Amino acid sequence: MTNPQRIPPPAGRGVRRLCIAMDLEHYSQRPDSGQVEAQRAMSGLLREAGRHGALERAQWDIQQQGDGELALLPPGIDEAYVVTSLMQQVTSGLHRYNRYASADARLRMRIAVHEGLTYLAESGFAGDAVNTVCRLRDAREAKMALRDARSDVVLIVSERIFRDVICGDDSYDLPPASFRETEIVMADKGFRTVAFIYAGQAAEDGRASTQTAEPTPAPAAQPARPPAQAAPAGSASFTFGDHTAVGDIAGGNMYKNVPGEPVRRPADGDPR
Repeated sequence: MTNPQRIPPPAGRGVRRLCIAMDLEHYSQRPDSGQVEAQRAMSGLLREAGRHGALERAQWDIQQQGDGELALLPPGIDEAYVVTSLMQQVTSGLHRYNRYASADARLRMRIAVHEGLTYLAESGFAGDAVNTVCRLRDAREAKMALRDARSDVVLIVSERIFRDVICGDDSYDLPPASFRETEIVMADKGFRTVAFIYAGQAAEDGRASTQTAEPTPAPAAQPARPPAQAAPAGSASFTFGDHTAVGDIAGGNMYKNVPGEPVRRPADGDPR
């Protein structure tokens, strides 16, 4: 439903807007009370995000979707600031909420962003931009990214948003290098597009970890030692330790064996 505090454009008039679609992970697997709590928490989290910089919620045209939300933002806003601030606030809010939540009550969210001509129809929002942002949010690639992410939120943006907003702003909080390009294909809907997924700045550190480490070279084969020759009867013999270099004797232990006498090995601490 649209916000009654704002005067929407006439129905049928297309307006180019920023479109944001959000969804909670594993919402349907929660019990009834858990679904109610999840909706309450998500609504409060987004309200706080708007209050602290992501654009006041009174300026959002919102269509509730149970475990998610579809929002159209007014034209002329600073899109880079809104998207960056929204991610900052949602990430922080989820961290605070999940810190005290049980494992099955944790909230994790997918956020999709696109822009284009949008329409206010009789039963809600309409237009190709609206369909696209919802498909990005629901794409298998976005779900898999959230499943594997250490963060509790992932962002998926259209190529247009990535080129114009993310690369154009090139902020520290949403660095373009941390986005992963992927192709979204939904054959049953005849939908194919390129999108970019952000699952946290771990991508910067992950580049090194995902590279294949060079194998450690095997140590060079040591030449086989010649068989020891028996010492002539009555003569003294010498036993060399493993670290003794024949020729230039260095670093090994050497013991003198005299026939008829026990082998004398220096005691610990004995300098001999």
